[in-house]
Amino acid sequence: MRNSAFVYSEDCLKYNFSKTHVFRPERAYNVFHLLKEENLFGDNLNLIEPEPASREDLFLFHTKSYIEAIEQENEILLNEHGVGFGDNPFFKGISFAVKIVAGATITAALSLTKGYDVAFSFAGGLHHAHPDYAYGFCLVNDAVLAIKKLILEGYSSPGSIMYVDIDAHFGDGVVYGLYERPEVITFSLHESGRYLFPGTGFLHETGKGEGKGLKINVPLPPYSAEREFLLVTREIIVPLIEKTKPMFIVLQSGTDGYAEDPLTHLKYSPHCYSYFFKTLKKLQDKLGFKLLILGGGGYVPWFASLIWFAATMNFAFDTEFEEVLKLLKKHENVIKVPEKMEFEPDGSKGSEYYTEEFNTALENAKNLVENIPNVLDSIRQNT
Repeated sequence: MRNSAFVYSEDCLKYNFSKTHVFRPERAYNVFHLLKEENLFGDNLNLIEPEPASREDLFLFHTKSYIEAIEQENEILLNEHGVGFGDNPFFKGISFAVKIVAGATITAALSLTKGYDVAFSFAGGLHHAHPDYAYGFCLVNDAVLAIKKLILEGYSSPGSIMYVDIDAHFGDGVVYGLYERPEVITFSLHESGRYLFPGTGFLHETGKGEGKGLKINVPLPPYSAEREFLLVTREIIVPLIEKTKPMFIVLQSGTDGYAEDPLTHLKYSPHCYSYFFKTLKKLQDKLGFKLLILGGGGYVPWFASLIWFAATMNFAFDTEFEEVLKLLKKHENVIKVPEKMEFEPDGSKGSEYYTEEFNTALENAKNLVENIPNVLDSIRQNT
């Protein structure tokens, strides 16, 4: 068990484009509701009310013109920043909604500097937002804001912070927002931009300037499944963390790689997620890094809530994922889990048609991981 912080309030539900929009704020609320119903907030898992992000916080990444348009809730001005059409419709109360969700992740990040081992901010994970515009359901980039706050807190040595993104969509706003920063290693496992939004996140995008060689992408071909996910976890993510030993890991834990998700073409099994979180937990036991777990994509809402609730239970209380399924049987009004749902391996693997594409991505990432200690040493020698 870990000293854990769960940062959330019902105000986070206000980040809601509309009742019919696919990005559902209830996913994070359901996790909070279940923990509360089970009386689990206490010594091992402390519930922390989020502080809304200040203008100064938002200016750490976003432009003044964009934030002012949000604060004024000016639909005409916001149109110039990607809000009001397409993926990101305007809604009343947008200013407070943005600040409370960004503030939740900043609050969670700062809690890790005050004695907590792991912090959860499932309303966050808005990894597509760029400095001057909204993108892909993401109005502000809470992950970049939190990372920049940690850097300002003094965690600024090369490679001291790692950002890991397992969402099916490339975390473009975070990776490009930190593209030249030597303090941050980024790793994104996603469906290739050849086939899926946002159309980027390719092998050659490895950073720039002092950040060169510190940004790793593994773009997966369509229909990649359990075999591919587990290989990347074992052969890339684990060695990357062990070789670099970051002080902080920020995880964007979008669940839209799940086989039943309607917006992507990946075919991850439930076992992929349980295996990943258990592996990360073992690494934390071994290496002692602080861990910030965010939400993200996931368009089968019950599945996102299930995985985030199970991850919270596993880190805070050592509860196995399989035990969570039993617990949820008495909460079917909150999360209705299909009868045949299980976390056992299913042995699924991607299409042979894409084998060469996957192997190329895997080998490229291996080479980058192997070289990262040299990159970090070179940066340290030159600073």
